[in-house]
Amino acid sequence: MLTGCVGRNGGGQNHYVGQERLAPFDSWGQIALGADWSRPPRLQNTPSYWYINTQMFKYDDNITHYVKVPDPSAITYAHCADWQVRAVRLGGLPWYPQWNKSPIVVAEEAQKAGAKTDAEIVDYTVKQLKSGAMQFAIEDPDAPENWPRVWMIWRGNALGSSARGQEYFFKFLLGTHHNMDCEEVAKPHIKDMKYRESPLGKLDLIIDLNMRMNTTPTYSDIVLPAAHWYEKEDINTTDMHSYILPMGAAVPPNWEAKSDWDAYRFLAKKFSELAVKHFPKPHKEVVMSPLMHDSPGEMTQPAIPDVKDWKKGDCDLIPGVTGPNITVATRDYTNVYNRWTSLGPLMKTKYGFHNILVSGKPFYDEYINDPHTPKTEWGGEKYISLMEAKEACNTVIHFSSLTNGENNYQQWLIEEHHTGLHGEQYKEAKESVKKIFGHDPSRVWTLKHAELTPKAMEAAKTEYHGIADEIAGPDRNFRTNYDDIVAQPKRWLNSPLWAGDTRNGRSYTGYTNQIDFRLPWRTLTGRQHFYLDHPTYLEFGEALCTHKYKLDPNKMNELKRSDKSGALHLNYITPHGKWQIHSTHYDNLRMLTLSRGGNVIWVNDRDCESAGIKDNDWVEAYNDNGVYVARAVVSARIPSGTCFAYHSQERTINIPKSQIRNKIRGGFHNSLPRQRLKLPTLSVAGY
Repeated sequence: MLTGCVGRNGGGQNHYVGQERLAPFDSWGQIALGADWSRPPRLQNTPSYWYINTQMFKYDDNITHYVKVPDPSAITYAHCADWQVRAVRLGGLPWYPQWNKSPIVVAEEAQKAGAKTDAEIVDYTVKQLKSGAMQFAIEDPDAPENWPRVWMIWRGNALGSSARGQEYFFKFLLGTHHNMDCEEVAKPHIKDMKYRESPLGKLDLIIDLNMRMNTTPTYSDIVLPAAHWYEKEDINTTDMHSYILPMGAAVPPNWEAKSDWDAYRFLAKKFSELAVKHFPKPHKEVVMSPLMHDSPGEMTQPAIPDVKDWKKGDCDLIPGVTGPNITVATRDYTNVYNRWTSLGPLMKTKYGFHNILVSGKPFYDEYINDPHTPKTEWGGEKYISLMEAKEACNTVIHFSSLTNGENNYQQWLIEEHHTGLHGEQYKEAKESVKKIFGHDPSRVWTLKHAELTPKAMEAAKTEYHGIADEIAGPDRNFRTNYDDIVAQPKRWLNSPLWAGDTRNGRSYTGYTNQIDFRLPWRTLTGRQHFYLDHPTYLEFGEALCTHKYKLDPNKMNELKRSDKSGALHLNYITPHGKWQIHSTHYDNLRMLTLSRGGNVIWVNDRDCESAGIKDNDWVEAYNDNGVYVARAVVSARIPSGTCFAYHSQERTINIPKSQIRNKIRGGFHNSLPRQRLKLPTLSVAGY
């Protein structure tokens, strides 16, 4: 920002590879989250969820014990867990289960109390929360009714490479063997959350849909085999490749394996059959969802002089304003299978993202009236079919602004209305950009590349009334489908959902639209800014970009009980994996020949010499959280005082028993870390 590089090809800010995101999420989200049939979806941020449910929060001390703040006495809560509680009740974060009562029971009780409408059910729910008759589950997470009980894992290695603090997962979720040797320290600092004795083995059932036997299925109750690459039809996208990438089925899945789509369709069918007995009729349930970015809820809680907390009596609880949104959803579990295999009527209503919402009806009508579109009928109605994965892919492609020219144009019209970039204001914005750059950067790319299509050259010389006409007008008739992108790769259209101009062969760079067209930035001011005047940011000294020194390991509650005699005291880093990051099966024989035949840890040669460690020796890296048993790779390339354990190793091969943990089977790279949430600045509500 200081050098003016943001929004410029070659020098701008792009997204980190580890945060690649789904591109056509305007349409994908409707199908993936069932929002074509019922809204809002139930979503949970996993860092908060596992921080609490694996008990890791109990091993965190006072926040100010770890980090320096301007005035420790001014911090509202001393412990991060209380900030999570406050964020949930003010609408800053989601939480499931929502309350210490089932959302179905809440709706039933409201109706028994006389509620006739959804609004009256919501009103009843609010009164229950205000009176204290009903609690948020996060206020008492270790109460048995608030535990997670069933964990359905889809493809992610949740108990392996994703489980930072794996030993906590094993001890508190699974109730199995673990290598923890640490003590709880949080109790004196927690105010709003009820503190109970930590339960062991919360989960009753773990189901894993996986395409290989990595760490997670070895600890699961049921493992469902999934189709591998080249055994299924699917699409893949990221925000940097600017293509919708097809994955074709070269061969059918082996034996009982199913594609992801077919596996969930199978589960949906069985679920619907069981629901006939247990939930024969549609029923209502109350759904709580947080205040969302790019929505009016983002500005409903004035932060100055401070965010008001209804629980403390500062204000009234008003859903969607001073607290989370509370709505009523109707569930029809007997028709889960039918709904899974068909595109629902809510797709005809408004959908989208970033508060850019288009009407889906014209696109639904266009698609269902196409004679080539597969259809399904049930309950006396005809729907677009989602029976097969390819049909779902085509639906995502048809309803997204990235791959449907008319949808793209309609979204840019909405953005044009939001920003005022039309008519004289648009001309004024374009002229101001020319004064800065000496040319129109949104067109110079085309004009410098004469080999581009005549349509692009013609469009670059045309005067436009507004931003929608210029960006989306020339491509309003663009359509594509799965077979088209299999036959020939096609770049997606320049969508207002994204910030980079990808027209006419230009490579994606974030925020070029903001620079080239004077589009407002997605901030409350519409400008780039460094300063956040939110009181919580001020309390933690982060209102401006702030350098934070590394945390003192002696204060982290990770080295109190571990025997350090004769051991090296090293910084532990888990970077992207060597030899397996682009090969899922690093533990097959061919991959194992590339390095010591299993898990390894890289250590500086001089550090090893001081401790008598030779290359390829078995070593144990340990702290209070756990132990990691591996072979040492002695290397001068590793800085002294540091060790590397490349991540995505597995707990499946060459894991010997630990000498310092009573002969319990040793862990792997995720046994040593413990989850710590960023300062509460990332979970505050209100602005």
